[in-house]
Order: sequence, then C-alpha cells, then structure tokens
Amino acid sequence: MTTTRSSNYRNKLAIASDEDNCLQILQTDGTEILAIDSSDDPTTLADFQANGYNEITGSGTNRTVVRAREKIGTGTQSGRLRGFDVVLVGSGDAVQSGTSGAAFRGLNASVAWQSTGTAAELVGLNDTVLVGAGAIAAGTVTVAACNKVRFGFQSVNSGAITDAYGYWVVAPKETDGTHTITNAYGLFIEDMALSGITVPYAIKTGSGVVEFGGRVQGAKGADVASATDITLGIDGNYFDITGTTQIDTIVATGWTAGSTAILQFDASVTVKHNTAGSGASILLAGAVDFSATADDTLQLAYDGVTWREISRTVI
Repeated sequence: MTTTRSSNYRNKLAIASDEDNCLQILQTDGTEILAIDSSDDPTTLADFQANGYNEITGSGTNRTVVRAREKIGTGTQSGRLRGFDVVLVGSGDAVQSGTSGAAFRGLNASVAWQSTGTAAELVGLNDTVLVGAGAIAAGTVTVAACNKVRFGFQSVNSGAITDAYGYWVVAPKETDGTHTITNAYGLFIEDMALSGITVPYAIKTGSGVVEFGGRVQGAKGADVASATDITLGIDGNYFDITGTTQIDTIVATGWTAGSTAILQFDASVTVKHNTAGSGASILLAGAVDFSATADDTLQLAYDGVTWREISRTVI
C-alpha cells in the first residue's frame, strides 16, 4: 500500500497500511464505490478532519464535512437503499458469549459547544425526510419516518435483556460548572397543528402500556364558544365554555374512544341529554339535562359513539 500526498496541502490524502484493501475505490459496476478494510486494529478506521481540524472563522456559507449522495432513477427499487449504514457485530458465529463495554454504539453523534459565543441551535443528530424535494415532486410514499428503531434477538440465539428501550433519552444535567437550565426536555415535539393533516398526532402508540414515572402535565385549550354543536380544539383537554347557547352535541372528529374532556362553564348553559345533532350526543347522569351555571364543570369520556358523563362539579 502506497502513500499519496498532495503537492498543495500536506496530508490531503495519506494512506499507509501493510494490509490489502485498506482503501479501495471501484467503478460503478455494482461493486463498492469506496471500501475501507484493515485488520491492524486501528483506533479510527476513517478519520475526516476538514482543513486539518482548523478553526472556522467568519460568517461563511453552509459547510459539510462529509457528504454522500445517491439518486434513484426510473424503474422499481426492490432492494434496500440506505444513505448511511453502520453495523457493529459482537460476534460472527452462530453461538457466542462475551462482554461489551458501556459504549458499544452503532452511531455516535455529538456536538461540543466550547465557546463563549452564541449558537442559535445545537443538534447532535439531524434527520430529515422530504417527499417531493426535487425538480419532480410527484409520487406516493406509504410510510415516511425520520427514525425507525428496532431491537431484539436474531436467529437461534437465546439470552436475556433486562431493560429494552427503543429510545433512551438521558435528561440534560450539569456535570461541571454552575450553568442554569431553565427548562429541560427529554423529548420535545414541535407544534403539530399543520395544514393538510386530518389529525396531527404529536405522539401515537400501538398496543402496549404507556408508563409515566412522574407527573403528567396537561394543557388547557383555547376558550370555546357555546353552540348547538361545539368543536373542542386539539390544544388541550380542559376548556372554558363561553356564552349561553344550548349545547346539544360535541363534534368527535379526531377523538378516539377512551379520550376525556373537561368543560368549565363561564355562564349559565343548558347541556342536553342524548340529543341528536351534527356531533356525538351526550349521555348525562340521571338521563336528564344539565343546567350549568358559571364555574360549574363537566367531565366527559368518549366511547367511540357518544360522550358519557364521568363527573360534574356544581359550584
């Protein structure tokens, strides 16, 4: 293996190894375009340091240290096309045992802000999925996901996993110094109230148990004006009902069976029992109408067809 150096920049490309195929670049004939292979147990297999790890000064333009691009043409792509594929194998045999260190990671991304300056945003890993982001924007995607996480055992192996996490988020914490963190979020999802989306789910789970180890913070939605058929917003589960118009039904679009809502009345309002309308009817205690006055509350649960009274507070 030879070592190649650029005449203009020191170590622009330097390769040195006693092993075959430490660096191999092939033509587009179906084989690898770039293959790096070494059995010398290097500390780092591939190391990219733009400009020799020099500091970037000035405003400049967008900068990318490593960029890889591929494009699908006409036809059907039946195989798997991956922008970046990393696999760490604990063993290559059918049955193996061993002990891994605490940092056995398929992908590690980090940003260290070691500056007294101001950063508008620090993101350790940024994933983006854009549908129709080129000159031709027509097409159909069945499932679009920025992140798809899988874990588990494979093949005939057996073993035990004590705690299995699809995502493990370590809360921000102070390790050195006396910085102040105003709000710390293990997971933050931006506003999902986007146009063109029927039901903007911020989080949706399949079957299974959702467990919270701490207090669950709710949200109070915007005030809702009383009407024959009222529509509650997607911004909370607790709503002030303004006005004095009789309420016959509550529109159930976007609500799932098992959901609850609490109504607080700001004025005297009659809520009708089992009355038809454009929304879902309301089944009230005692099968009679509720004559609410200011500051009274009514808690309801949606069963998939109707709203059922859970409790009320008469002030």
